[in-house]
Amino acid sequence: MKYLVFAFLLVFATATTEPDFKKDEKIRIMVNKISPYSNPTESYRYYDLPFCAPETTFEEPQSIGEKLSGDRKMNSLYEAAFENAQKKKTLCSKKLTPEQTEKFREAIRQNYIFEMFVEDFPVGNYIGVYKDGKTLLARHLNFNILYNKELGKIIKVSVDYEDPADTIDITATDKTYDINFTYSVNWGQTNLASPHVNKGAESFFIDEVHWFSFLNAFVLTSFMIIIVWMILQRVAKSETSTGTGADLESDRKDEDFNWKVIRVEVFRCPSHRYTLCAFVGSGTQLVLMVLILFLLGVVGMYYEHRGSIITAGILLYALTAIISGLVSARFYKYLGGTHWALNIILTASIFPASAFIVAMLLNNIAWAVNSTAALPFSSVMFVIFIWALVTLPLTVLGGITGRVRTDETLNDVGGKLPKMARVIPPLPFYHKPWFTILMAGLLPFSAMNVELYYAFSAIWGHKMYTMYGMVFMMFIMMLNMTACISITLTYFQLNALDYRWWWRSFFYGGSSGIFVFIYAIYFYLTKTQMHGFLQVMYFFGYSGLFSLAVFLMMGSVGFLSSSAFVRHIYVRSKTD
Repeated sequence: MKYLVFAFLLVFATATTEPDFKKDEKIRIMVNKISPYSNPTESYRYYDLPFCAPETTFEEPQSIGEKLSGDRKMNSLYEAAFENAQKKKTLCSKKLTPEQTEKFREAIRQNYIFEMFVEDFPVGNYIGVYKDGKTLLARHLNFNILYNKELGKIIKVSVDYEDPADTIDITATDKTYDINFTYSVNWGQTNLASPHVNKGAESFFIDEVHWFSFLNAFVLTSFMIIIVWMILQRVAKSETSTGTGADLESDRKDEDFNWKVIRVEVFRCPSHRYTLCAFVGSGTQLVLMVLILFLLGVVGMYYEHRGSIITAGILLYALTAIISGLVSARFYKYLGGTHWALNIILTASIFPASAFIVAMLLNNIAWAVNSTAALPFSSVMFVIFIWALVTLPLTVLGGITGRVRTDETLNDVGGKLPKMARVIPPLPFYHKPWFTILMAGLLPFSAMNVELYYAFSAIWGHKMYTMYGMVFMMFIMMLNMTACISITLTYFQLNALDYRWWWRSFFYGGSSGIFVFIYAIYFYLTKTQMHGFLQVMYFFGYSGLFSLAVFLMMGSVGFLSSSAFVRHIYVRSKTD
């Protein structure tokens, strides 16, 4: 355990240390991948096109996060030295056959872009330009590097070329082209001391839209907190009841106190309790993981190395597994469960198994077309070993702890239940499960849809998401709003004499995941130009997985808040 924590800290210690360069010190320029601009996931190796390549090519060392994000860094013929400008240096002279030229033509007409790395800075541009019926291939690249001379640090890097001076017309299909590929390295000084804001692709920044979204979420959250406060005030009023027959008769005439009538039935054990407890435990773990993940983003852990957020997510999920086991086992024992092995295994595997099935399905598709989106076998085995050696044991440990440290059971709290369940009266449509569950998810989603747009644009586009402080605050408000909505709807449900609140409270919160997936469909149809089977499958596969994570997180928040509320109003109530 201590070695895993040390490795986790080491990853981020190295991520926050920017190397200092001295004059004429070698700068690494690595090639990475190519992909259609509108299909960023449909990526291929850089040397799948007949670019200039060394005699021996090899992959550079990469983190697990970089490999999982589709990066395949390889050595190149490009050379650069710190503060050493180069003008039109020859990369190689290449004779392109008609077959090789056709590969370039097809890529240019499909708006393919290339990506390289200058040290840890990703840079890229279009392979060429297609306009006025002509196919122009970029044969000269300009690497523009901003640096801080005093600190010896690279601050920002970009790559471009001028059209038509740096391009060559390769429109003719039956011709062999002799092309001299060249490049220049230009250096410029800046007073900026840190590359955090500038490193990587173009970033999103907080603007008026974000502040409006934040204000909207804050108002909605405040409104829901006030409603919950009013409900608790009503409950407090009922607790002043003397418990006499006259008081109870008066309460029964008041619809706000109907929940007292079913004070025994609310503690009737739900069906499929091991599944419910596994959902709650897994969702609680995801909530904790996401909170820490956002906090690390706030302090700037993800700007230095691409893929670091994926690496952090894998390690955090493994290390927080003890929470899922603890929460799941505590509730499972509280509900009188006996199938402990089933409960623990389900808790440890419910989300990882879903992720594994989706990833392997998409992997087979990516392997079939030789895309770098396919996960390397070594990376897949690494993730499996992390689950088997860290996640599962910690879940078992948390389960044992939760079982041992939980003494109270449902029977201790609710007392003896009648053999026959109480008949639930006919409910109006606004108390029907389908209506209340859908309405429960709409409000939190409406508060998050703006940030959801920027998150989807970063994941499925070419921009870097840097607004972790904003999304952290929005996530906190979404958790509060989900808790308040679940408490409110549970209260209304109990007042309608419907005591089946266990699963319903989970779905009150989890329904936000349904709206997230619906938004993913809307985003695909209206905000992207994605096409092709591979890209479509990747988009909806991982969007579905993301929606499942939201479902589990918000569902666990809804269940835990409603459970605490029900316990408060019934266990502490003075009504007999």
